Amino acid sequence: GLIWTPDIINLQMSLDYYDIEVDDEVTKLGENNILIGCYDSLNFATEPLCNLFTRSPAGQSDQFNVLTVTDNYLNIATQKTRGVDLDVQYTHTLPWGDLSLHGQVSHQLEDEQVLLASSEPLDLNGLIGDPKWVGNFDATFDMEPFSFFYGLRYVGETSNEDSYGAQ
Repeated sequence: GLIWTPDIINLQMSLDYYDIEVDDEVTKLGENNILIGCYDSLNFATEPLCNLFTRSPAGQSDQFNVLTVTDNYLNIATQKTRGVDLDVQYTHTLPWGDLSLHGQVSHQLEDEQVLLASSEPLDLNGLIGDPKWVGNFDATFDMEPFSFFYGLRYVGETSNEDSYGAQ
């Protein structure tokens, strides 16, 4: 990471790059990930995730319905994430109060999970609940005895359309 704090103004900036890989992680996959991992697998016939749910028996009118999904904690093979974080803070004293501006933005470049050693990698980056871009901006003005606050939060576009198809 890099940190910059110029002497001429009350500004602090930091830029961080991260690249994290966790092997032999213990996690719950969630029902959707189990079903997607099964049906999207290149090894569909032997995919271990397909053993984690049951469907209605053949011949019944609801034979394609999923009856149960077992979402226990599992040892998964690997999870890898990479990204960049930027944090900027500026403060200034005015004759009638103190102004503070603070912004943060994160860009996730990669978020990949290999559920089991025999599974294909799942690209989670940009899916619902896992946006590529997020950010926050806060402005605070302190004027004794009052304090004024304004905040914004940004969550980038996400979509699971590739997994479920468009309607």
